[in-house]
Amino acid sequence: AIEQGTFNYTYSGSNNIDEVAWYIENSGETYNVGLKKPNQLGLYDCTGNVWEWCYDTTENIEEGKNYIYKAFDASNKSRRLKGGSWNDISKFCAVLNREINQATDALYFIGFRIVRTV
Repeated sequence: AIEQGTFNYTYSGSNNIDEVAWYIENSGETYNVGLKKPNQLGLYDCTGNVWEWCYDTTENIEEGKNYIYKAFDASNKSRRLKGGSWNDISKFCAVLNREINQATDALYFIGFRIVRTV
């Protein structure tokens, strides 16, 4: 799918944020998952609703570029956040946007996604 260019959206699953996300312009709180359109992999709420903790650390990544995660540094206590939340403007919900936070922070607009290999 990546080779065919089906992942070239501004937001996860669409260039129209209102199709795929709860963010500050259409929401004032979190919503149940699955009320918006899924992305190309069938995953819901990868944009907006709540920020997602990522396993990767805060290594230097060229702004606006995708990257392939390579290694885990347990000594680095900061982690990446992706996806934006219901409390953010659209720019922070874009696929290429990344933020950082201390892994020990617990905030009402940050969550995580449980995944497994099938």
